[in-house]
Formats: sequence, C-alpha cells, structure tokens
Amino acid sequence: MSYNRRCFGSSYGWLFTMEKPMVIVLLNPFSGRTIHLPELKDPENVYQFWVDKDDHEYFVSKGILSSDPCWDVDNYEVIVIYSGHRKLASFKSGDETWRFFNLKKGYFFSDIIYYDGQPHAINDFGGLMHIDTVSGAGKMIIKPTQRMECQMTYLVKSYEGDLLMVQKFMEENEHEDLHYKVSDFKLFKMVHSTKMRTPSRVEINSIGDQALFLGNNYSLTVSTSDFSGCSSNCIYYTDHYLESGSLCPSWS
Repeated sequence: MSYNRRCFGSSYGWLFTMEKPMVIVLLNPFSGRTIHLPELKDPENVYQFWVDKDDHEYFVSKGILSSDPCWDVDNYEVIVIYSGHRKLASFKSGDETWRFFNLKKGYFFSDIIYYDGQPHAINDFGGLMHIDTVSGAGKMIIKPTQRMECQMTYLVKSYEGDLLMVQKFMEENEHEDLHYKVSDFKLFKMVHSTKMRTPSRVEINSIGDQALFLGNNYSLTVSTSDFSGCSSNCIYYTDHYLESGSLCPSWS
C-alpha cells in the first residue's frame, strides 16, 4: 500500500499515486493490486521543475480510466491532466509510452470524463471538447464563452445519464484562516437538439433526488434515495486550496 503519498482518482475503485521520476501507479485498495505505468515523459520537458522541487506528486491534477483494468486488462485507457498548464496525455494498455495531445492552444483543462464511451474535457472558458485519443486531436462540441469568473468547472454524469457542467465560484475570506471560500455553484446540462448540429449548454436550478461529489478526485452522482446519509439537491465538494480539505455540503 502507498502510505504518506497523495492519492487521487478513483474511477472504477482505482486510485492514482505518483512516484519519481513521474511514474503513475494505479492502486486498487480492495485487492491490493498495483499497476506501474510508463514514465510520463513530457516532450516539452516542463516537468523537471516539479521533480527538482520534490513536487512530483502534484504534477498530475486529475486522472480517469476508460474501464476497470481488472476486467479489461488489454483494453483500458488512462487520461490525465498534467503540469501547471493543465494539458492532456493518454496511455493505452499494451503501449510503451504516453500520447501527448498537441491541441495548438493553451486550453487549461479543468476536468475530464468518459461520456457515452468517449473522453470529453472542459476548459477554463467553458469549452467542451471531444478528445480523439488515437489521432491526438480534439473537436470543440460546445464553444467556449468569454472568460468566466468561476475558479473551476467540473464534468459529472447525472443519475439520468445527462452530462452536467458545474461551475464553482470562490471569494476572498477575510475573517478565517483560509484565504478563499466557495461562494456559489452554477449547473448546466448538455442538450442535443434536432435543430442544431452541435449540443448546447442549458442552465438548470435543481438536480432533484441526487447529490454530486466534486473535487480533484473523480466526480460522481448518487441517488439520495439509495444513500440516506446524503441530502437531496446538494453538492459535496473538497476544497482545492487545501492539501486535505473537508467534505462540505453546499448549494441546496
């Protein structure tokens, strides 16, 4: 097991940890199984700063799996958001190296998710992109807006199967030890229309009998009728400004 080490992830019950030099280790805390992925050798060599400062554990901000490596040994895929510029890289089981996406623009991705079997990523401008991990290209399916005032945008699949985009807003906190505090959330749903070639975002005001769990880990939705300890129409989130943030309910 990996003690005293940052763990994140956890799609399909797997956790991600980082070892030097920039090696991602997949850890299943239930079975104890570990998978060492190839070294994350960034072609632009921007990660050396993180290694020298011994901050390699925070070089990758988020990682997701396409399927469970226990059941899909030869066909799972990993996608990560890495470096301070929040770029994308992917690894497919059986490969020897990572694939780095050259999308030509600094998109600064906030979150990634597999939706309908395909990877989607959202950036700081609210632009939703479908990622082709074979060609390394991306197609914008919801155009970005002007730069938003929110500090983070999450992607999460609702219990009904809709793709939700959740904006988190923060403000200065003058009376507490923390410099910032979460002030608000705004939720949007991706909507397809027969009149439009591409989907659009529509703001929603309620998620009904559901609760969202958001943070640097894999975001998820639960039905509150199945989990009595969760409040309906609520967001539970971790504070990104702390190394160990508490789980707090909000937006109800």
